[in-house]
Amino acid sequence: MSKKGAGTEVIGRGSAVVKIFKATDKFPYYRVCYYTGGKRQVQTFADLGKARDEAELRANQLSRADGWAAQMTSRDRVIYLDAKTYVDPMEVRLDAAAKEYAEAKVLLPEMQLREAVEFYRKFFPQDVDSRPVPDVVKELIAQREKDGCSSAYTKDLRLRLQRFSKSFNCPINSLTPGAVSRFLEGLNVGARHQNNYRRVIQTLLKFAQQQGYLPEEVDMMKGVRRRKEIDEEVQIFTADEFAGMLKHAVANQSPVLPVLVLGGLCGLRNAEIRRLHWADVKWEEGHVEIKKGTAKTRARRTAPISDNAMAWLDGYTETTGRVWAGAETTLNHAFRDLAKDCKVEDGWKHNGLRHSFCSYRAALTKNMNQTAFEAGNSPAMIQRHYWKTVSEKQAKQWFAIMPEEAKNVVRVEGQAHG
Repeated sequence: MSKKGAGTEVIGRGSAVVKIFKATDKFPYYRVCYYTGGKRQVQTFADLGKARDEAELRANQLSRADGWAAQMTSRDRVIYLDAKTYVDPMEVRLDAAAKEYAEAKVLLPEMQLREAVEFYRKFFPQDVDSRPVPDVVKELIAQREKDGCSSAYTKDLRLRLQRFSKSFNCPINSLTPGAVSRFLEGLNVGARHQNNYRRVIQTLLKFAQQQGYLPEEVDMMKGVRRRKEIDEEVQIFTADEFAGMLKHAVANQSPVLPVLVLGGLCGLRNAEIRRLHWADVKWEEGHVEIKKGTAKTRARRTAPISDNAMAWLDGYTETTGRVWAGAETTLNHAFRDLAKDCKVEDGWKHNGLRHSFCSYRAALTKNMNQTAFEAGNSPAMIQRHYWKTVSEKQAKQWFAIMPEEAKNVVRVEGQAHG
């Protein structure tokens, strides 16, 4: 039923009444007015037709509500009144609260909403000053450099975390264990490399907690599994292969010669050789000093220069600067080309120089502790990968590889200088 007055239109459905106040010069809108829960509700419209449609809708709703109210049992009324006591202090309408609850349950059917809220407050506390992941990465690296960490360590940290931050250019407190796990699994690398990434990400998150960017009580790595590392059989060069590469390097005056010698006969890692200066080669003392900032383990050690190593390096005793002044990629290309030119079976072997040294040195000295110290490794690692992998006879052949004539070992100008 609809009634019209001078400036008002009334739409009634049963006991429900909705009024439309027409537009005036003072108030150029149509106002739809009705009461729910004892409170006056007002909606405004510029178009009379839309105002009437809304009034019809509200009148029908209120009429149905009156019917429902008449059918409510005493228990229903108690439940309704209890619900009102919960929402009224927050000034939230009961229907709005019920609607929001229903929508949330659709999204989280197996979780109580209180649990969801507690989870959110735990991971996204309002008092935490979160920062974007790339910014926290920069802060961490700057702090480690300030702390005096080795360049090798900070370089590894930077390379891995820059890749991580490119995938997560977001506030660090928005990370989840699931997101970290998916990142690690998507790297498509071996177990050891994946675990190394996991380690540096954990370092980043702990730093963020210390800086107040993450809540301390939250374990962001919970459920991010560490992959089991399966030991792979190390690959080594034979004495004939190594001798062929040394002679080829000498014949071609290749700057890779000292790298071959220091890796294969002194046990230095490629990364250590790239950071090594000729001043660290103590000719008179007969050893190479791998300083704390050069060593991977950040622990100083010395590696003996064997007689045949001394012979192959005879032309470098007056050289200064870095042992290898080129880029890492240049060295890797040189290794591959050398192995190809010398027809090494299966090509260049990854970490083959160091693996060869450890295997042959352990067989020659028959002393795991000594070999471990010289190589900057642990006795357990020597036993696991290198112990009794070659014979003593093969070891003697390895450390007996000598240049045909000492004068054939010439100093290579330019490359050795930093």
